[in-house]
Amino acid sequence: MRPARLLFVVFSVYVLWRGSLLLFAFAGTNLGYAPFFAPKSGAERPSGYFVEAWCQWDCAWYDRIIDHGYTAASYGRHDQREAAFFPLYPALSRGLGEIIGSRRAAGLIVSHTGAILGLFFTLLLGLLFFDEEKAKRALVLLLVFPGSVFLSAFYSEGLFLCGAAGSFFWFFKRRWLLCGLFGALAVLSRSAGILLFPVFAAALAYDIARRRDRFDWAMLWLLLIPAALGAYMAALHAAVGDPFAFVAAQRGWGRTFTFPLATIAREIGGIDPGFPKGARNVHRIADTAAAVSFLGISAAMALRRYHPALWLFVAGGVLMPLSTGQANSMVRFVAVLFPAFYFLADISEDRRTERALVYGFSFFLAVYTLMFLNGRWAG
Repeated sequence: MRPARLLFVVFSVYVLWRGSLLLFAFAGTNLGYAPFFAPKSGAERPSGYFVEAWCQWDCAWYDRIIDHGYTAASYGRHDQREAAFFPLYPALSRGLGEIIGSRRAAGLIVSHTGAILGLFFTLLLGLLFFDEEKAKRALVLLLVFPGSVFLSAFYSEGLFLCGAAGSFFWFFKRRWLLCGLFGALAVLSRSAGILLFPVFAAALAYDIARRRDRFDWAMLWLLLIPAALGAYMAALHAAVGDPFAFVAAQRGWGRTFTFPLATIAREIGGIDPGFPKGARNVHRIADTAAAVSFLGISAAMALRRYHPALWLFVAGGVLMPLSTGQANSMVRFVAVLFPAFYFLADISEDRRTERALVYGFSFFLAVYTLMFLNGRWAG
């Protein structure tokens, strides 16, 4: 299939599945009252609420970066927690916002465009390993996964998916400059982009050691990935005097370095078996289940002899946030670990398994979407 045709396929799948979610969300947020946003119980929602509803929680940090950059003192704060939010998404939102007159609309355009392009590269990459039906199934499973709601929000997940999936595709096509450029895009979108370089380097080193590949000087274009991180660190040093502010910022959310498996053990131990026991307990169950499940998926991918770069990225994408001592937001973090959805598509060739996954994911996606839009869930 030609790239233009594949892009049309991706766009059609996106419009069908994400359009259905947006219609559901529009109805769900406008047919009831808004206890979180409304000034009093039963009050009407403010004008433009549906757009604003997609701009919550972390959106406030992006707003501060757009308005003030990374100088916390300019608005009376001194912990530099905004450094945890990498600069590409707010920069694009600000630039496009100045053109169209709305940073909110601009950010959402960036999110949706990034998500569509990310799914396009996910499909292209999937077609290198699987048949067309399985590659398309992976797209659907990714789109209905509960954490995928953030692909449509004023968050950087869609942009990150574009960079990471694009970098992987060009890696396997051996277009090293494009691989490095898309990897740099991923790094400047989210801290998880840092994983791309060690994953690619390990995969290449293994293949070269086993004489399956030969060193090519063009491979050094992959250094654009850590170079992007270096550029951000230099900018932070100039702005706040600490090139590692994005690491130190994690302390603001109570995150400190911890052995990842110890984090899982502690989260499991903190679950109240009496169900339900409040939102925190429910989220802990969901986030811990996501972490354990995707670690299991990465192990299963390795046993099934998926390319090492694919399962290493999934494993790293789980272990990295767990190393901060918390499993919070894991449902969101794993939603962009796109190679895992190839595995889920692989094991759901049976229609009953496929329907179970789609229906189960869709149910929780609907629940999480309404919770997010009503300010009850930050991911």
